[in-house]
Amino acid sequence: MFSAPLAGCTEEAGPANVLGCTSSDAVNYNVNATMDDSSCDFDSDGDGVADRYDDAPFDASRSEALPEEGGGGLVYAILALLVVCGLAALLVVKRNEGAASVGSAFAEANQADSMSEAHFGGESKELPQIDEPQQWEENGVNWSKAADGTLSYWDEASSSWLVYDQ
Repeated sequence: MFSAPLAGCTEEAGPANVLGCTSSDAVNYNVNATMDDSSCDFDSDGDGVADRYDDAPFDASRSEALPEEGGGGLVYAILALLVVCGLAALLVVKRNEGAASVGSAFAEANQADSMSEAHFGGESKELPQIDEPQQWEENGVNWSKAADGTLSYWDEASSSWLVYDQ
C-alpha cells in the first residue's frame, strides 16, 4: 500500500464553517454563522418586510404593490381573439370559394333540374288522368276516389261509402 502525505494537508482540520448572514442588522441574522454567504436581507423602513420582498422599501406605510390602473390587458386579449376569429372566417370563406362550383348533392340535383327545364321546356307538365278508381287507407280511414274525381270514405256505422264534402 502506498502512503504519502498530501500537499497542503499538514494541518489538522478545525471546526466546520457555518455559512449564513453574519450582519446583526439584517432581518435574517444567523447567530451560528461563522462565514458570511452574502444572503443578508435588510429592512430599510422598519416595517418587518425584507427590502427584496418589499415593493416600497423606503415607505413604512406600505409593503405591497399598488394595483395597476385600468384593465387594458383584458380588452387587448378580447380584441386579439376577435381579430384571430375574423381571419379564420376569411380563410374558410376563401377556401370554400373553389368548392362552390362543386356544391352539395342537393345543389347538383337542382342544377340538373334547371338544365332539364332548359332542354325540355316545350313539353306539357300536366299530370296524367287516372281513369280507374283508387282506394287507400289513411290514419284508420278507408278512402276511395272515383274516375270522375269524387272522394268518398267508408263509414263503419252505416257500412257504406259516403261522399266527402270539402
